Amino acid sequence: MRFSFTFAMQCAFALAVAIGSWITRGVPGLWGALLGILMVVLFFGSTKFILGPIVAMSPAMSQSLALLFFFTKAAALAAVLIVMSKSDSTADVVDFSCLAAALIGGSLVWIAAQTIDHARARIPTYDLPQSDE
Repeated sequence: MRFSFTFAMQCAFALAVAIGSWITRGVPGLWGALLGILMVVLFFGSTKFILGPIVAMSPAMSQSLALLFFFTKAAALAAVLIVMSKSDSTADVVDFSCLAAALIGGSLVWIAAQTIDHARARIPTYDLPQSDE
């Protein structure tokens, strides 16, 4: 089984941000970093599993459903973050600056690594016309 570049980079970033947050902010920083990485992986990773079967059934619907699914995930993420920030009990357990760093950094790492993975895959997005030679 070959691991993708995205998987390797996300694991390396998760380890680095978890250790860095734990050293600088203690246990709440560690929990914030781990929760942030989990949110990034669920946010970006769920797209392939949810939209994959839909794209296979109807490629014409893939763009509109991907956009709808993205906004649904963004709204759910915003709701989770709002509820967490308003709760008094999570402030003692989770460091929100580490959570934010993990969310932003993890998203940037995921997007960059996915771009590299897709460029290396060299999957054509069009069909060349057949020559009559």
